[in-house]
Amino acid sequence: MKYTKNIILLLCLFVGASCVTDEQCRKDRYVRMQLGIYHVTYDGTTKVRTATALSIDSITVKGINKDSLLYNNTKKISNIILPLNKLDTISRYQVTFNNITDTVTILHTNYDTYLSMECGCIKTHKIDSAYSTKHFLDSVSVKTNNVNTSTSAKENIKLYK
Repeated sequence: MKYTKNIILLLCLFVGASCVTDEQCRKDRYVRMQLGIYHVTYDGTTKVRTATALSIDSITVKGINKDSLLYNNTKKISNIILPLNKLDTISRYQVTFNNITDTVTILHTNYDTYLSMECGCIKTHKIDSAYSTKHFLDSVSVKTNNVNTSTSAKENIKLYK
């Protein structure tokens, strides 16, 4: 009888230990890039350009070739967080700044990043280049190329007005 209780207790410990989930599975597995919006001023006397964060009164962002509305008339915003296309190497967005629309195009490489046997893989990206139409925006620059779960809080692209 003593041995039966010990065996049952030991089995319960093994079953409980085998049900422990991988810590990596609990972490944020969504990979998104961050785009900051800036206004560039030029001082003619010192010949210095300075970029300051620009707060947009109203912004709407739609994914092109996808039925997705990512931001809908969002007020007072200076950066946006967007997903990259997992199935293609080009991601395109229609961005409307206060009634003026630009198209932002990002060329990127997709990678499968292995997390664990339990969690599987996630898709990470490396931004190769970015450009836009020039209706509201003047230029676009890539600040941080890698887009993964550890860099999702960092700014990847700067949009200049």
